[in-house]
Amino acid sequence: MIKYAIFDMDGTLLDTERIFKESWIITSDRWGLDGAEDIYVNIVGRSRETIRVLFEEKYGTEYNFDKFFDERMRCFTELVKDSVPVKEGCMELLDFMKAQGIPCALATSTPMYITGRNLALTGIDKYMSAVVTSEMVKKGKPAPDIFIEAAKRLGARAEYCMVVEDSYNGLRAAHKAGMLPVMVIDSQAPNEETEKLTLATCNSLLDVIDVVKRENNLGA
Repeated sequence: MIKYAIFDMDGTLLDTERIFKESWIITSDRWGLDGAEDIYVNIVGRSRETIRVLFEEKYGTEYNFDKFFDERMRCFTELVKDSVPVKEGCMELLDFMKAQGIPCALATSTPMYITGRNLALTGIDKYMSAVVTSEMVKKGKPAPDIFIEAAKRLGARAEYCMVVEDSYNGLRAAHKAGMLPVMVIDSQAPNEETEKLTLATCNSLLDVIDVVKRENNLGA
């Protein structure tokens, strides 16, 4: 039974993961850092502090990670400017959840100053009963902290929470939290691990509606 829904933002509700990747590669090129695409595969869905660890493991501490990360975020905002693309089926799914009386929360690794801007620009903010970013928890994805905090703010028990995610790290976090992970395919393809972790794998957010109908016995 799905009584609550927790959504990732980038690559899940918003079609921004490809823009985040582009901003990472552009910034890496500006800094003369090689292997940008290789490291990006591992940072998808992670918090700033867990990205720092991977960044310093690859490039050492001679490069100032905070300056790099902040420049990368400025690059992202320049690329999206005043328009943020939503994923196919985003508003339809959120309207469905609202009609079913299923409270929704957002749990994202993206900093609040960008998250708030993106939610306001798209109108998604009015659907969310709670918004949690990685700055609000001790450990970011793939640790379960962010989803546990989102459930707490919804007043929800973990086993009744569907988590909609696109990244391996997000799905791992949701599984560790004891929730019901649903994968919506974006930049990372489903594999044997995601098959074991997830309740379902969907090609689009429209397919998530069918998952909720099935799990809640709502019929066709």
